[in-house]
Amino acid sequence: MLTGLVQLFTLSPLTKQIRKSQPRGDGEARYYLARTYAFLGERTLALTELERAVDLGFFCPSALERDAWLEPYLTDSDFQALLVQARKGTERAAAAFRETPRGGGSALGA
Repeated sequence: MLTGLVQLFTLSPLTKQIRKSQPRGDGEARYYLARTYAFLGERTLALTELERAVDLGFFCPSALERDAWLEPYLTDSDFQALLVQARKGTERAAAAFRETPRGGGSALGA
């Protein structure tokens, strides 16, 4: 808790403004918020928002790996764990889609 308070008081004015307008319940919006934090050098906020994005269904590991603003995090163990979660989410979604009555897997190339 104390760490969060200290961080809040050391954030840049732009970061404070962004925090006031955080999206709710939208994984893709959280992803864009996370990459903005990464661009601003706010590592903890970026990784927190990426975790929320994946938790909300943003299962696009290729986007995470290819995003230039996230490149500094590619070797970060927390970021790598999020990539694993995103890949698992993609696999679950593809499996569910393949099991649809009309064999949706052909639309995925699966």
